[in-house]
Amino acid sequence: MSAAGLVSSTSRPLRLRLRSDLAFRLQHYHGRRYWVVKDSLTLRYFRFEEEEYSLLSWLDGRTSLEQLRRRFESRFAPQRISSTEIHQFIGRMFRQSLLVAEARGQGRVLLKRRDESRRGRWKKAFSGLLALRFRGIDPDRLLGRLEPIFGPLFTIPAAIVALGLMLAALSLVAIEAEQVAEKLPKFREFFGPSNWIWLAVTLSLTKVIHELGHGIACRRFGGRCHELGLMLLLFMPCLYCNVTDSWMIPGKWRRATVSAAGMYVELILASICTFLWWFSTPGLLNTLCLNVMFVGSVTTLLFNANPLMKYDGYYILSDLIEVPNLRQKASVVMQRWFLATFLGIRQAPDPFLPQRRRFLFGLYAVAAVAYRWLITASILAFLYGLLEPYGLKVVGQGLIIAGLYGLAIRPIVTLVRFLFAPGRWAQVKRLRAFASATLVIASLVALLATPLPYYLTCGMQLRSADAATVFVDSPGRIVEILVAAGDRVDAGAPLLRLENDRLRQDLDAAYGSWQSAESLLQQTRDRTRVDDTAWDLVPSLEESARIMREHHDRLLAEVDRLVIRAPRSGVVLAPADRIGERNDPLQLPTWQGSPLDDRNLGAWLDPATLVCQIGDPSRLEAVLAVEQEQLEFVSPQRQVELLLPHQNGAPIPTKVARIAGAKMTTVPAALDLRNGGTIAVENDAQGKPVPVRSTFEVTCPIDRADDRMALGETGTARIHAGHRSIAQRLVRYLRQTFTVEL
Repeated sequence: MSAAGLVSSTSRPLRLRLRSDLAFRLQHYHGRRYWVVKDSLTLRYFRFEEEEYSLLSWLDGRTSLEQLRRRFESRFAPQRISSTEIHQFIGRMFRQSLLVAEARGQGRVLLKRRDESRRGRWKKAFSGLLALRFRGIDPDRLLGRLEPIFGPLFTIPAAIVALGLMLAALSLVAIEAEQVAEKLPKFREFFGPSNWIWLAVTLSLTKVIHELGHGIACRRFGGRCHELGLMLLLFMPCLYCNVTDSWMIPGKWRRATVSAAGMYVELILASICTFLWWFSTPGLLNTLCLNVMFVGSVTTLLFNANPLMKYDGYYILSDLIEVPNLRQKASVVMQRWFLATFLGIRQAPDPFLPQRRRFLFGLYAVAAVAYRWLITASILAFLYGLLEPYGLKVVGQGLIIAGLYGLAIRPIVTLVRFLFAPGRWAQVKRLRAFASATLVIASLVALLATPLPYYLTCGMQLRSADAATVFVDSPGRIVEILVAAGDRVDAGAPLLRLENDRLRQDLDAAYGSWQSAESLLQQTRDRTRVDDTAWDLVPSLEESARIMREHHDRLLAEVDRLVIRAPRSGVVLAPADRIGERNDPLQLPTWQGSPLDDRNLGAWLDPATLVCQIGDPSRLEAVLAVEQEQLEFVSPQRQVELLLPHQNGAPIPTKVARIAGAKMTTVPAALDLRNGGTIAVENDAQGKPVPVRSTFEVTCPIDRADDRMALGETGTARIHAGHRSIAQRLVRYLRQTFTVEL
């Protein structure tokens, strides 16, 4: 039997009664009495005004609608209420499972409600893939043991000490800002694969401590926590602690403290790790401390502390302004305004909605939706860009689809269902709806079609504008370093001396073979004086001797090239540093830093290794790595802004000078994604790093070089690519992302 059937008559006794297992707590909000109801089975909480609570408490299975109406008007005079309003209120409470029916056939109703609830949870889970929850255990006993130990953290003296620690850490970062910036790793290095595992471990452990902080604070102030489960936050496992029982705690400041407890604990950890990171040397501890700093500060400010997202900051705001279900009520306020303004649908006043400052609630609803779009889109774009270079493009596309479902498709489906409910179109004022639709469509078209400045972003590296590049021709072991970076040299001056024992042995063997061939040739010529038939052997022996000589000369030239010389006069410019690896104990160690560093004596240099450049260090140019898909928007004289780390965000203006006609065949180590750069690379058959995507060099001159600009320094370039509308960008993005022809 449905709720409508149970209340079909105003004089018939309602066979409904309030559940006896519900817990009630009287509280005061804005000077008024309210009753907070706790459903211990579902761990849901409701807040009712005195009038609502009275209606619920009068339901005993024998009272009729008419009796409820009379009793209400008698107790709360001069307020008036209709049987229809009571009917609707009881129906809502029945659907929330706060009432039980003393009638047959309730099994089908409860089964249907359970199925609808399950479908709703699955839909919510699909649209919230970035934060999935799985219910776990009842941690009340565990928190009871932890509260005496860590509960004192949530006292005023402890809070003062913690605040001093946070201010000290913040002061350290502010005072040593330049040194902190230099010590920080590059963006790609911090978020690179080498730090993925440690970042996941840090996030998981930090969030476990965060949630335990909520639970301990809730326990200390008299609440209980009966749900501790697993949450996949950005697909990283951590715990979540359900502390909605804080609604039963009297006093809004105590409830706000419970909501802020997780952030409070995280900020304490981040402050401690700030000092550990600053005073520790590079290594695992240093990396973990930096990860804790990032998770405990940046994510706290972007997510937990932000009241526009339904995390800690939201519940703190909700507690302090004493408006439970803030987002839901703000959304309803905005929805009612939208329906009244654009469709002319006037709904009956809802006494449960805020009666004052409705404009602020509507503004909050709009800001919350906009911020949710911004954060979700930013996270999805970040994850897509992070996964794409490693062949996980399809995973990124799946996340985008799930995000679009939660952000756009679900709200549209909800709106369509509302509009097409039986009898809804009869309430719509057709002329107003037509005018509103025309205005919305025109505004949307104008927004999508308006050309806006379009910028391309890519990686770049500084190099000498007129430098001659010096590579290794013959592989060998470094035995003598004759110059250092910054030395001025003449053309032909020796820079580096290599030794190759195998090449020397081959040269000696070739010389012996050549001399043997020459000796045999001379002996045969001598025989021709007494034996005319010996002349038949001379041509073949001459050819053999010539081949032996040429082979010897080639090896001799290779040996000569073991002495690396300057191709022109100028200043020696060291290449960007690299990190050497030694994967095979039987091989010589590879070089580190620059080949011209003294520590590389004895290291092995392979062919095509960049030794240095010879040029003028005061004349620099920026070399941009532009992918082929972006090349159509790049042309000579395009405006470019260079963003270098030492510039603190101040761009260096320049223009495109020339575009390479052939794609890059090798990637500088500093631009390699694996080393914190921006170019996704793979190793070819010879082990040389090559771009995964077709990439071209775009050169931009730098008219005035800053003294702080270093040869080989990397940064980001923004190319002004004209103007493009949002529609054009969206079509291009979809074509690139999903590889479809539109």
